Amino acid sequence: MAGTFDTLDTNTLSIGEVSISNRGAKSCSLSSNNQPILVQLSNVRTPFGTNSFEPSDRQNLDYSLDNSVTAAVARLDEWVVAAVVQRSEQLFGKILSKEQVLDKFKPSVTPPKKGDFPPTLRSKVNVTGTKMVRVWGLDGKPRSMPEDLRQCSITCKLHIRSLWFMGPQFGLTMETLDLQVEEDSVSCPFLRSTFGESGPQ
Repeated sequence: MAGTFDTLDTNTLSIGEVSISNRGAKSCSLSSNNQPILVQLSNVRTPFGTNSFEPSDRQNLDYSLDNSVTAAVARLDEWVVAAVVQRSEQLFGKILSKEQVLDKFKPSVTPPKKGDFPPTLRSKVNVTGTKMVRVWGLDGKPRSMPEDLRQCSITCKLHIRSLWFMGPQFGLTMETLDLQVEEDSVSCPFLRSTFGESGPQ
């Protein structure tokens, strides 16, 4: 069962061994007491919907966060940095200080670039294929993906899957497994005509 970022106990977390994909990408799995790390975000919005820089079955899905969740994710990031410092020689080939690891770490939360927009958390989402994200209605029944997720209130289940490494940088990979959506209601902006269907005489 998924918890929340607020209730996530970092004392139960661990980083697995280094894995190299067929394409040469390096990663390390993450777990909590040897189980997948699953968290839920409730009643959030996405500012961009699903998107990617080029056509792909695996896309980005960002969620807007309030201050409480932002602080909880920051605590997770702090644990990651401390854990990577302890294993820096294995992961980077040399012993690194906390400051050096922080310089390589990409924070999980992106602050707003301007205005009063909330910070965002990036996840990955599979939009097709056997691992495609599951979408649910408020009645608990499966449904199709809304045409525009930006017009929905969302509850999502995230898998904090692994650490990614790309060049000198590294960060957390979070994957959206399930979405429960409530589409915004839209009403006609025009008042009902007092002239009837035939219009004014």
